[in-house]
Amino acid sequence: MRIKFLIFAILCFSQISSAGPSCESLFLKTFSEQGEALSSFRDYMEEYPDKAISDAEAHKILSALDEKIEAERRNVFKEVKVVIAGGRQKITFKRVDAKLSDKAFHKVIKRVLKLYETIDDIVDPNYLPSEVTIEVVANYDNAYHLVDIIHIPNQINFNGFTKHPRKSRAVIVHESGHDVVDKYLEYVLKSHPVASHLFNYFKVIEEGYVTTKRSQRLTEFYYEKIESYEKRDTADLTVDEILLGLYAWSKIEGLRESVELEGERLEKKSEYLEEKISQELGGEFTGSTAVSGFRAMTAPTHEFLADVLTVLAIRDKSGDYKPDAVHKSLHHTGDIDYQTRQDIEIYNRFRDFSKKMKLKGWEHSEVHVLFNPARSYVWEHYISRSKYRRHPDYLFARIAQGAINELLNRIENQMKDIDAMVRDTPEAVNARLIKYIDEEFTKKPL
Repeated sequence: MRIKFLIFAILCFSQISSAGPSCESLFLKTFSEQGEALSSFRDYMEEYPDKAISDAEAHKILSALDEKIEAERRNVFKEVKVVIAGGRQKITFKRVDAKLSDKAFHKVIKRVLKLYETIDDIVDPNYLPSEVTIEVVANYDNAYHLVDIIHIPNQINFNGFTKHPRKSRAVIVHESGHDVVDKYLEYVLKSHPVASHLFNYFKVIEEGYVTTKRSQRLTEFYYEKIESYEKRDTADLTVDEILLGLYAWSKIEGLRESVELEGERLEKKSEYLEEKISQELGGEFTGSTAVSGFRAMTAPTHEFLADVLTVLAIRDKSGDYKPDAVHKSLHHTGDIDYQTRQDIEIYNRFRDFSKKMKLKGWEHSEVHVLFNPARSYVWEHYISRSKYRRHPDYLFARIAQGAINELLNRIENQMKDIDAMVRDTPEAVNARLIKYIDEEFTKKPL
């Protein structure tokens, strides 16, 4: 007879809800979980009396297992908390990949903190997130920002091509830039109820995705403890092995239940926001509307400003801004789902601010490159000028305000007609962005 808890574990892993809570702290319910494991163990003992031991002995074994496995969990998913910016910002670093060594993890922390010193000097303190969580893995072909989570690799790789960790600096700043832009949007959208609700709706979607990933990591962690038993009969297992399996299964089952509860909470929140948005729009709202509409409006601004911050924060050896900081970091990596290496290289070259991109006839609408004529413009007319060399904070404030103003213009003119959110041509939206940025430099000259 095969051990049943393995089947339950596999089912639990495959059926995790698409929304759930932060999971590293889910399994501190040690007493109840040990109780469930002990209860299941008694059922096994009825079928295998030769393995019977007293409840006290079983509890002692379970307590030792809990201490050992939870210590291992804390080591694998190691956390380091740091307070910076004069106490204004709290950063929690989380290792979420057992392949990342302690040495590499602490090097990433050191690298990130140094970059955050630069970011803090550039960005208005009002738009610095008060709390940031940075998840670190050993190798990955991308990085991303969701809710208040920044997920970064120690080394970027794609198709077997791995870049030196220092090449991740621009990626770290870029993803941190998304956090900054979110703070801008959170602030300015307060006076726009529909846009504010849509913004929060997206955060619910992102929260569900983030917690799903965390749930899967912990499920995998506990399942690995019993995976080797899969092909063995229960009769061949020792008492310790049976208790370990039941203990791990109780952890996985506890995770599944917690995720389901959190999923219900997120669903209620999304339903509330959908109702509010429908009332404001005067018609039925669906999640697909947000994905195709609001996302299409805000994503290009996000990518543009995150790239601007990266160019201002990553300097060359002489202290000059690096217009190709994003391009160099992404060179030969899979930042987007294009089919050929040539497509990827063309796409990444587009994000080099020093490359001249003509406004007239511009027709690329992908969110990362829609504003490339504007990238070229701000480099040529502002960032590259010697008078701004020592004033990255001024540059970012003016460019960011211009970009936010342009976005607000689109929101105000198109929010009541979500299907028409993307009707602007790439050329027209770039021209308007450039106009708003010029206005900011004119209103508040250096």
